[in-house]
Amino acid sequence: MFRPRQSLPLILAMLLGVLACVPAAGAAVPAGPRLSFLDAEFLLKEGKEADVPEAKLAARLVSTGANGHDVRPLLGTSSVGGVGPLVAWSADGGEFAFVGKLATAESDEGRLYLARADGTEVHAIPGTNGASDPVLSPDGRLLAYSLTREHHPKFDPRNLKSVLKSLKHSWSSTTIWIVPTAGGTPRRLTSWGKGRSSEPSSISPDGKTLAVTVERPGSKQEVDAVDLATGKARTLEVDGADAAYSPDGSEIAFVSYRDHESVPGFDEPEAVSELYVAAADGTGAHRMTHTPHMQEGAPSWDPGGTRLAYLRSPGGGLGVFEQSIAESNADGTCVQSIVPPPARHRGWETLIGAPTWVPGEGRAAEPLSC
Repeated sequence: MFRPRQSLPLILAMLLGVLACVPAAGAAVPAGPRLSFLDAEFLLKEGKEADVPEAKLAARLVSTGANGHDVRPLLGTSSVGGVGPLVAWSADGGEFAFVGKLATAESDEGRLYLARADGTEVHAIPGTNGASDPVLSPDGRLLAYSLTREHHPKFDPRNLKSVLKSLKHSWSSTTIWIVPTAGGTPRRLTSWGKGRSSEPSSISPDGKTLAVTVERPGSKQEVDAVDLATGKARTLEVDGADAAYSPDGSEIAFVSYRDHESVPGFDEPEAVSELYVAAADGTGAHRMTHTPHMQEGAPSWDPGGTRLAYLRSPGGGLGVFEQSIAESNADGTCVQSIVPPPARHRGWETLIGAPTWVPGEGRAAEPLSC
């Protein structure tokens, strides 16, 4: 059974190379509970000389109130053009990290950027070209991210057997790196391996441990806890992904396919995930959502540990076009959906990224009422 990745789908990763960030005046994020996420919109139209539809896209990083209202851009006008799908915050809410691309750059390759909460002082982190999946340490001094390496054997384009052989033996690997935000040489934290993927998702409040989603050929996804100082890993959850530490570090929220639920796919059933919460050591996992036809992913705790926000979409390959943000109390009760911001262009469709609560003093959310 196919198991889709819980990180944002490829279409969102592609945004980095083709989007222009919508200019807006930089302003401090309003007080109170706020969610941040990528707000994208797209229009497909038939190109006059193209064999496939031409895509028109526009995107911005935004914050909203806890109920999805009061949409505010995070970034003002700057030299940063395309933006990636994730926002990572320091524990005090004073700055955030994201993947960006210089508006003047010819390459589609992005790098990590850091900005103040009001969208000012935007600057690139040297040595992070090609980075994705940024995770900022609570003290804002360290960034974890992933890099992907692809291996394609040489082939003779005139020889079909040579081409097929190259395709058969091609592979990719994703590893995790860490770099000081003040600048320095990035350090690889996990090892390369044929078909192996390691992606960071959350750093513990004490700044010592990184939650990682690991995939190996022929094995189930798992959540590992990696010691940032030594690189030593221990398994927290088998058949889990997208783990997020609670604000006090006592729990993790994650998603899992362990319930073996699926929906019809293009050529075979596609698995759908559910949201779980467990102790920080991986014990006592209990299911929070019961949506057998929906896909959950990318959970985030509010600063007070009272609520969880996460992505939700219909299961199946086209679910990315119908994603929404859901919220619930930390015990899984009172689930509510947040309507994505309306498209800013008539006739366009919206596409949103993983939600992240804006941390900091005074930003804790009240419990939801059913």
